[in-house]
Amino acid sequence: MSTDAWNADKITLDNWEPMMCVMKRPITVHATQLNFPEGFIVTTRQGVVEGKPGDYLMIGQDGEKYPCDKDIFEKTYDVVSPFHSGDDHSSPIQYMGTVDGVTLYNKRLTDGEVQEVSEIDYT
Repeated sequence: MSTDAWNADKITLDNWEPMMCVMKRPITVHATQLNFPEGFIVTTRQGVVEGKPGDYLMIGQDGEKYPCDKDIFEKTYDVVSPFHSGDDHSSPIQYMGTVDGVTLYNKRLTDGEVQEVSEIDYT
């Protein structure tokens, strides 16, 4: 770290006029919650990072991997599709939305029929 760099710790919303309000672009990333009792490790762009039991393994737009704390994940992300299905959208499960706290899915059955479900049944 350069000792000649200006210390940005001095900046606050009250004392720095050029501060803009911005919104992060919505992009889709992939995630899976890992519940290994001993946690997990993953090699990220910053090196090997440890995740705790219950944290999420994230895979970004460029294939980069990183852990995300469970509490941060739940405050920051919404599930838009319960499974990664590639570009052909061939997943038998389609996320439909959440109503009164219940997440709704459509499940494509083998005969082509569609069944509405509120829980994922893996059978």
